[in-house]
Amino acid sequence: MNDTRFGLYMDMVRLITWAQSVFSTLGYVIKNTPSQLDQREKIQEHYTLVKHYLGEPLLLDVAQCGSYVHRLRNWWTNLAPLPILQLALKYTIRDPNLQVSHILDDQSSCQPVTRQEKPPWFPTNIIGKPRGPWPTFVSFPITHAFQGDGPGLVYRYALATWDEPSPEEREKVMGFQAGTFSHTKVTRLECNVLLGRGMDLNSLTWLLVTCVFFQMYITPTLIQ
Repeated sequence: MNDTRFGLYMDMVRLITWAQSVFSTLGYVIKNTPSQLDQREKIQEHYTLVKHYLGEPLLLDVAQCGSYVHRLRNWWTNLAPLPILQLALKYTIRDPNLQVSHILDDQSSCQPVTRQEKPPWFPTNIIGKPRGPWPTFVSFPITHAFQGDGPGLVYRYALATWDEPSPEEREKVMGFQAGTFSHTKVTRLECNVLLGRGMDLNSLTWLLVTCVFFQMYITPTLIQ
């Protein structure tokens, strides 16, 4: 929700508003970065305007929903009220056995946990314990988490070097099958950018399943 994309974001809001005036049963799901945590004045102005149209968002770290990566995002939907989603999230328990090492390529290992996590991130990694989720994947290639001795690096024993997570590893940590985004015309860098901008499938599934159960509760005929 930065200055360069805000105009496009508001175009989307106006499109949804128009569509709802035509189709009364239109549903939507919107995801964006948590702008309420950004103290820049312009960003706060934009966030306030978006809330005017869409209301308060659900702030969710996808790691809580079973993802192998942290990603703090705002979600808006009209498929279930915010208090219901917040209550469902409160009672959502991450499987403590989920570890990044389970989805790494052969002969690879991840960095040890050296720092305790704090809210608003979902506290998962514990110093001295196997790494649960990775740091947030982003859409640009150079980020601290995957440079130098960053916590997102992977050691490749066959090459005796540290490396960024591969596109296949990134796909798996976000809930996709390995190779989902592979194509002869898509480079490794382009695949990483796509995944950095995409929706985490684990959290999207959690959100939609929660909404479906709510809709079934208020409309029992849907069960039939």
